[in-house]
Amino acid sequence: MKEDLIKIWSSRKFQISMDVIRILLLIIAVMIFIKLSSEIEAIKILMYDPNAPLYGRTAALCSPVIDRVVTLYHVRMRYVVNTTPKSIIEELVPIGVELYGDRVLDSKDLGFLMGSKPMSHGRTAEEIINDLDEAAQHPSLFKLIAETAERNCQRITEERKLMRSRLEADGLSRGLEGFDEVSCASQDIMSMTVYYPFKTGD
Repeated sequence: MKEDLIKIWSSRKFQISMDVIRILLLIIAVMIFIKLSSEIEAIKILMYDPNAPLYGRTAALCSPVIDRVVTLYHVRMRYVVNTTPKSIIEELVPIGVELYGDRVLDSKDLGFLMGSKPMSHGRTAEEIINDLDEAAQHPSLFKLIAETAERNCQRITEERKLMRSRLEADGLSRGLEGFDEVSCASQDIMSMTVYYPFKTGD
């Protein structure tokens, strides 16, 4: 009887110890999450504060290859691949649109713009801030981002379907379940640059 009680007590002590360890691990995980969240928010503040050393998500330049004010957004797009376990594809996509209009730059125009020599714009800080505000609230922005993400998702899906068919033709079909099933996950604007057209005297 005494031995049984000792075994029960020992088992109970072990269970209590494991419960305590689980609680401690949970507390540590929560503290790490809170710390990381705070650090991420701090980085965001530093990025957007013009007086901070890491400021740089927004910029203003002048380019000789445009005749109207254009905003260039770099958007991080994520896609989920339905493999087991699920995997993530990321790409950084440039999107250009006229600031005071709806014309979207095609890939050729984007190439010219991003490859052009940056020049001094001659605008005041107030003008730049106003244009950046307009760029952040462009009425077509989020629709354009969503459409671009969906179009790119379809492209990635077709590419992976072609790759899968080639692999299967070579007898390498194992582990390809869901390889070509891709869906949009999230889109984040990483940077925003306002480009002013170059004019003689700027």
